[in-house]
Amino acid sequence: MSTTEEERRDDAKVRGWRFEVLYESGWPMADAQLIARRSDIDLHHALDVLRRCGDPELARRIVL
Repeated sequence: MSTTEEERRDDAKVRGWRFEVLYESGWPMADAQLIARRSDIDLHHALDVLRRCGDPELARRIVL
């Protein structure tokens, strides 16, 4: 397996893990998928924003 294939597989695993964490924390599925794919969005920040405000729509406007 080439390095590029390994990197793609690793990236997919990370995105999958990020999605699970976001979705289980209360993010709507579509938002969790979008945030999981975006490496420029800090996972812990997204989780904290939703936890603090409690409103997925408001959290989406803040994070995205």
